[in-house]
Amino acid sequence: MNIGNIGDSKIVMEYTEVLDKQITRKQHYVPKAYLKNFSVSNQKSEQVYVVFTNDENAKLVSIDNICCRSYLYDQIAIDPDSKIHVFAAPNEIENSFIELEGEYATIISKIKNALRDSDEFELARVEIDKLRQFMSSLLFRNPIFVHLSNYIIDTQYKNDPDHIKHVKNIFPDVPQNVYLSMLANEFLKMNIAPDVGLFPRALAETMKESQLCIFKAQGSVFVTSDMPVVNIYGEKDGIEYDLLGMPITPELFLAFVDTVQHIPRIIIIDDNSVKRMNSKQINKEMLISNRIDLLSYIDFSIDAKKEDDEQFYQLLHTDKETALKQYEDMMSSKEIKYWR
Repeated sequence: MNIGNIGDSKIVMEYTEVLDKQITRKQHYVPKAYLKNFSVSNQKSEQVYVVFTNDENAKLVSIDNICCRSYLYDQIAIDPDSKIHVFAAPNEIENSFIELEGEYATIISKIKNALRDSDEFELARVEIDKLRQFMSSLLFRNPIFVHLSNYIIDTQYKNDPDHIKHVKNIFPDVPQNVYLSMLANEFLKMNIAPDVGLFPRALAETMKESQLCIFKAQGSVFVTSDMPVVNIYGEKDGIEYDLLGMPITPELFLAFVDTVQHIPRIIIIDDNSVKRMNSKQINKEMLISNRIDLLSYIDFSIDAKKEDDEQFYQLLHTDKETALKQYEDMMSSKEIKYWR
């Protein structure tokens, strides 16, 4: 094990082979704690109906096998001499989500139980804060942001020969790609980890003055996706609103609404409103529901791409077009999976 310091960050390098029993290989960017609330009942294992991109047929799939990637949050370098896989910090970022996911599951269960018997529920301030944190974290732990983070480190490092020379002088025995994987891990953790991540903490902070409410569907269902958090903004009765939310069950949609008007904690909405809200989920890699006919619950006449808000990309100090172009360029050349 080698230990070095860069600025105030300690870098610890562990040499270990990739073994499933040692490291969690399959890492969910939409946690099973979220997906299980959309599962089909009376199944031995948790399953959902999924419609994938460019397919109109719903498939029944285990939640173990969707919204996940192998070693998504792990930075792995290949030692140039021994060819051993070097993990920057095995499962460090993956494990940082566990506590928040458990807290989310407990709070959602509390809401579901309360609304089963009435149209009222009460949450403590700390529970509302946890919902903000979970929603903010869910947005930025997506593979797009993970890969963009890695891409930024890769391009900036290559374009800074003075820094490369500086690193070689400080760590003469550390292969450049191993150092780079450590740097990428620290950068990604600083971006998305729920306890220290810049982006989820910043977004949660912007939501502090927003009002929490639950939209409740009657006779219809909410459809979710591999990127369930959506932004809906507009005007009603002359009052502007900005809503950040996501479906939490087929019947319930959790929202933080920024508006000057006081809104009720529970809002019952009709089928057409549910369909319009579900339209925000299209143009994703997969649509997810507990209904095989999930497409019938979406209003496809609405151009979700045109209405998509770019505020999330502004947090990256870029615009959506530039960010996605960078992502496409990176993926068309070679996805950064193993640092070589």
